[in-house]
Amino acid sequence: MAKDVKMDYFEDDIQKIQNKTNLYIKNYGPAGAFHLFKEDAQNAIDECIDEDSNGNEINIKLDLTTDKVTVEDNGRGFPEVDFPLDIFCTKIQSGSKFYRDQSGGTSGEFGLGLTAINALSSFFMIESRRAKEKTIHRLTFKEGKKIKDEMLKNPSKKHGSTVSFIPSRKYLGDNTVLPVEDITNWLTKMSYLLPKKRPIVINYEVMKGLEPVDSIVFKQRDFDELLPNIVTGNKMSKKVSLSTKATIDETIGGKVKTKVLNLQFAFMYDDSSESVYDSYCNFTNTTENGVHVDAVEECLCRFFTVKTRASLSEREKEKYDILWNDVRAGLKMILNLNTNAQVGFEGNMKEKIGNKLLFPVIKEAVTPLITKYFEEHEDELKNIIKIVKLNARARIEANKVKTKIVAESVGRFNDHEIPNYLGVKKPLRMGSYRFS
Repeated sequence: MAKDVKMDYFEDDIQKIQNKTNLYIKNYGPAGAFHLFKEDAQNAIDECIDEDSNGNEINIKLDLTTDKVTVEDNGRGFPEVDFPLDIFCTKIQSGSKFYRDQSGGTSGEFGLGLTAINALSSFFMIESRRAKEKTIHRLTFKEGKKIKDEMLKNPSKKHGSTVSFIPSRKYLGDNTVLPVEDITNWLTKMSYLLPKKRPIVINYEVMKGLEPVDSIVFKQRDFDELLPNIVTGNKMSKKVSLSTKATIDETIGGKVKTKVLNLQFAFMYDDSSESVYDSYCNFTNTTENGVHVDAVEECLCRFFTVKTRASLSEREKEKYDILWNDVRAGLKMILNLNTNAQVGFEGNMKEKIGNKLLFPVIKEAVTPLITKYFEEHEDELKNIIKIVKLNARARIEANKVKTKIVAESVGRFNDHEIPNYLGVKKPLRMGSYRFS
């Protein structure tokens, strides 16, 4: 007799995340805990960069003894006019960032972050300080279940929010700890992305119980100072640092809204053969790049290919052509896109942006920018043309060597000399590929 399978259904969003964690975050263990930290810290950064917010300071404290991290900002706190505070940390697709209506770019898009932190933490506390209502609302959770709800008076009109959590080993694995070095490195990178026009300070403190371990104050740095971190060989060109702005119209809820794209990128060449790109979008390290990188790369490849081909002598034209790979070889580039437009983050880890509508907008803004720069810096253009030519010659010579080696190797083999790697009983004939 047939036996039916057991059917399950989870109504509660906290349970959904706890029961299928890998559907909502990519990694377990320290990497999973680090993901939760970034969600928490990026919320504070998003609040402070918003021009409508009064936030300008973020305090982060990590206790190595308890593995508890606390992120505090002095922004506006959570308004509870439309929804209670519980909603933002217990329900998925809750928040304010779906349509990116705020003035600054934000990493948020899915309305998942706080709920995921709560669901995957053994301890979770969220506090909202509102100056307008003169209230402090504090919620405390244990393993995703609310154990305390406090509404306090706020006569001093303090403002901002605080989120504390301890990543759960029950859901993320027994080896789960907050990776201190990864957090420090990530905060360092964020300091290069903070907007210069809005002074923001991030105070980072590492404790071991009551004993201080480390204390760092992060302030804004110039973005192009990140470039030397990815230069692996000897420098062959000067650093080129450019920035531009563009707009794109988006239809949201039947209404057309104009969104702003702020793009900055820097590049140079070294004597290695590989191209390396380090890209960011709205304070997120897009490690798998995306349309913002593709657009800028195409502009650079097209420009330098045309300029290099135009510089070839008749004799050089007979020897080789210039390919985009010749432009890419040795190219090191950092790129940062900050926008309130829809970027189309792919996956919850947000490692890539995929909104193809941004591609032509970025190209249209970058092409004249590159042209104008090298019209004013002809010596730098001549140097890069030399590098591209050198890459082309190296490619052609390498192909000649490879062709020669392959030809010599094939020539040494006949039917009886081919190694029997495939375990065939009869000879393997070159050209006919006859197998038995």
